[in-house]
Amino acid sequence: MFQRIKRFFGFGPSAPPTNESGYPQGNIHGPDKQIGNIRLPFYEDTNFEDHENPELTVIFNAAIPQIVKILAAWDQQHSAMQSLSRFTGSKHINRVQKSSKWMVALGLALTPELEAVLAPANIRLLQHKSLAHLHHEERLARVTGIGSALLHFLVVQHELKEPLNLNGDVVNDLWDNSVITCGGDGKAALQAMYGAVNDGVLPGANHSQQMSRFFDRYTVFDSHWRPLLYRRLRNSQFASTEAIVVTVSTVSKRKAEEQLEGSKGPKRIKLEEPKKVKAQQKTKNSGEGTNRVAPGNNRRILPSRKCASRA
Repeated sequence: MFQRIKRFFGFGPSAPPTNESGYPQGNIHGPDKQIGNIRLPFYEDTNFEDHENPELTVIFNAAIPQIVKILAAWDQQHSAMQSLSRFTGSKHINRVQKSSKWMVALGLALTPELEAVLAPANIRLLQHKSLAHLHHEERLARVTGIGSALLHFLVVQHELKEPLNLNGDVVNDLWDNSVITCGGDGKAALQAMYGAVNDGVLPGANHSQQMSRFFDRYTVFDSHWRPLLYRRLRNSQFASTEAIVVTVSTVSKRKAEEQLEGSKGPKRIKLEEPKKVKAQQKTKNSGEGTNRVAPGNNRRILPSRKCASRA
């Protein structure tokens, strides 16, 4: 039902011979220590198979009964259903595929961590007894379309610290860029680095393993850095429909917060900054894009996050 995030890169026809690190032999301008590391949030690590987010899991569990009622009633006046209908048109062909394209057009983010949390919630919706009367194809279309979108909308509201609401009104804010996705540029930065050490030659289709080794070597996944996926630029420009409030118990929420805070994830690279660098950074903003320095080799940890409106 869910595909792992596919990472495709632009490839050229050829690349020079490489060593075990994934970069060309003899073509690096300067020592290895001059190549910077790219810091990425740990939730973007595709190689880690046990991603979790206890806070979102609690929210999804609380919302499932109400989402099931929405999917069973299938009220075409619901904001999300109106948006989907405008996007797909009147023909009910390839509804699952069209729903996926609709969510991409909205700019809904999907990280390995979020995918891992969404998958069991969608499975619960598919297996819910209140939807058992629907034909399998119809049930699949509703769950992977509106059902999955409503879960995504809860992620948006949770990150923006807005009330959890299943009326679907946030779809309009996503569509007109009142709410935008904060997309990461770490992949593009790694591509640029790879091209630089290859004298400007991007890797060819036959050199994906080489590029993968290079990325593994120069990527730092930081489990303590969690940049938001969404940002609100302005208040909603649309009239609100009747709220469908999701209530999360205080006890469950507190336990989830404690569990998330205590979850460190596997260790990657411990970054210890020299005193000189620490002194310099005291006068700078310590926001999400702050550069860091790895011990001993003066590699810069480059910023890798930016917000961008939906194309």
